[in-house]
Amino acid sequence: MTDRSTFDTNVTTVTRFVMEGGRKARGTGELTQLLNSLCTAIKAISTAVRKAGIANLYGIAGSTNVTGDQVKKLDVLSNDMVINMLRSSFSTCVIVSEENKEAVIVEEDRQGKYVVCIDPLDGSSNIDCLVSIGTIFGIYKKVSPGAPCEKDALQSGRNLVAAGYALYGSATMLVLALESSVNCFMLDPAIGEFILVNKDDGSSPYGSRYVGSMVADVHRTLLRLLYECNPMAFIIEKAGGMATTGKEAILDIIPENIHERVPVVLGSSDDVEEYLALKGRRVKGATGELTQLLNSTLTAIKAISSAVRKAGLAHMYGIAGSVNVTGDEQKKLDVLSNSLVINMLQSSYSTCVLVSEENKEAIITPKEKRGKYVVCFDPLDGSSNIDCLASIGTIFAIYKKTSEDEPSEKDALQPGRNIVAAGYALYGSATLVALSTGQGVDCFMLDPALGEFILVEKDVKIKKKGKIYSLNEGYAKYFDPAVTEYLHKKKFPEEGTSPYGARYVGSMVADVHRTLVYGGIFLYPANQKSPKGKLRLLYECNPIAFIIEQAGGIATTGTEAVLDVKPESIHQRVPFVVGSPEDVQEYLAFVQKHQKSS
Repeated sequence: MTDRSTFDTNVTTVTRFVMEGGRKARGTGELTQLLNSLCTAIKAISTAVRKAGIANLYGIAGSTNVTGDQVKKLDVLSNDMVINMLRSSFSTCVIVSEENKEAVIVEEDRQGKYVVCIDPLDGSSNIDCLVSIGTIFGIYKKVSPGAPCEKDALQSGRNLVAAGYALYGSATMLVLALESSVNCFMLDPAIGEFILVNKDDGSSPYGSRYVGSMVADVHRTLLRLLYECNPMAFIIEKAGGMATTGKEAILDIIPENIHERVPVVLGSSDDVEEYLALKGRRVKGATGELTQLLNSTLTAIKAISSAVRKAGLAHMYGIAGSVNVTGDEQKKLDVLSNSLVINMLQSSYSTCVLVSEENKEAIITPKEKRGKYVVCFDPLDGSSNIDCLASIGTIFAIYKKTSEDEPSEKDALQPGRNIVAAGYALYGSATLVALSTGQGVDCFMLDPALGEFILVEKDVKIKKKGKIYSLNEGYAKYFDPAVTEYLHKKKFPEEGTSPYGARYVGSMVADVHRTLVYGGIFLYPANQKSPKGKLRLLYECNPIAFIIEQAGGIATTGTEAVLDVKPESIHQRVPFVVGSPEDVQEYLAFVQKHQKSS
């Protein structure tokens, strides 16, 4: 029996946890985006902390910060990381940092509704001696009208929407407090995600609810109110403890300046007043649902990537002992990957219908988790190559539900022109995602150190003409005359021109990605053995066709554009030819020539 204990297909990440809470509060997803960006910064800082000695990041940067502390090299790096990630989250308007004298006002075209106060690297005097250090943050909503300014940060801690800290110790842990709970997440280096390890279920006032020890950890000194005391006080109160200056509750103080200091005593309390959760209001316009969905998809891809890399060690090679609905033998990794994608998509609270190559019927998301999107996916394309370590991939297409009826299989039967976003992941020498939301194609590479996909190429364009053709010539005896003649010309061109090179992996993602990068043509046309084609329209052809068209290429069945085909069933097959525009047009000329002569 396969040991699947290494791979939990239904883990709770920070993103999933916050989305579930936001869904209950009918939120917009902006807080989720903000926390995702903070988590990315924390993962980057964690990596920098672990590598600090090797990368010469110990020691003093040669300056002092606004509060008079010597600035360490890691302070500077951490501050830059957090500020850059917060700005790029499109959810903040004002940022207050221990390292900056004045508040940072986010550029107008990137502004959101949140104010964030941060200590990017708390305890940095301990860096060089390897004692645990951390990051602290508090998040507020902007409450005043008018342009953002420093005054927007001068709110009492009672206005906090969320707060937390990261601890860089023997492992990296994130403690996050939202409206009425404190929860702990541990960074899993294998998938680069924070995984819930201690959930506050409200069952008892102490133990599982209190962060750290039942014995009060009293720290009495002058600390900075906005980015040290308030976030910590918020967490301690949510965990059932108390935070005070000795005269008044920390969270009741109305700050006078952004670097104000106060004495603080915090710890456990015998009597805690129940805190009433604020309900989020539904905001007109963007809901952030697509962002949530794409984040969940990428989390599944990271988990699959980790499983693929460990497959040999975890005995995940070989056949699972069944066939899928399209007649292919299911590999063990097929089954695992399918479970990972389904669980992550359903927990995104943004889907209503899922169509997978591995499931005979469409999967209807439970009512309490439904959103407005339909997702069609091949969880592990090219899985026949798994055991020989050739490149494999994941393909997905996202549509909006267009009917007002209860979600059903019919909601997935939309032409590719309706796609909102599509992409593929390639698990090769590295893990890459090619993604399009209808505004070009961008490529992201998975950085294993951060567990994040980093943009490596923007607005990718396919060459007008390539030098490579790709198809399975093992079916040559079944080819239509048009295909045979076209291939003959590629192999035996006119005098003075070079023949095309032939490349075929047998994993469509790998063959298509090579075509996208180098140009040329990929063919899986109809033949005598498969007169309707072999590849599946909804979760193989449409997503790839969308990507190729967005990159300036052509995708055709031989008689019409792939994206114009109106599907009749969720596992429908079609002929499929994609690639550089001049190469595909040349192929179509041969098809039309033979159609006229027949």
